[in-house]
Amino acid sequence: MAFSAGPSGCSSEINVTPLIDVLLVLIIIFMVIGPTPPHGLHSSIPSDSPATASQSKEPVTVSVLEGRAGGATRYRIGQQEVAFAELRPKLQEMLAARADRTLYLEADRALSYREVALAAGEGRAAGAEAVALTRRER
Repeated sequence: MAFSAGPSGCSSEINVTPLIDVLLVLIIIFMVIGPTPPHGLHSSIPSDSPATASQSKEPVTVSVLEGRAGGATRYRIGQQEVAFAELRPKLQEMLAARADRTLYLEADRALSYREVALAAGEGRAAGAEAVALTRRER
């Protein structure tokens, strides 16, 4: 605190320079010691268990095909044709032994939404965690 005597009498002023110096030092200390954000990605490394090593890497794909000559809709799991009644049991069997329970569904463009939705519903009922629609290559 500084005092000065002038023509109007005594006045007192606070010397703020040491206060600013202390505050700047404290700011720098808190910036250095403060928590630092983690670097890199948080990921878990999969373990090599025999069950996952023996699984097929081929995804489970259901093709919904237009019937021949206006016939009933056909269903194919991979390259094997199945009837609609057999679709759910076969998918349950295939999805039960897999860690990735994503079902890939591909359909002809000429089919109605209802026919494709029925196949997707059977896949979900069979235990598929996700149903992905893919483009059918001819």
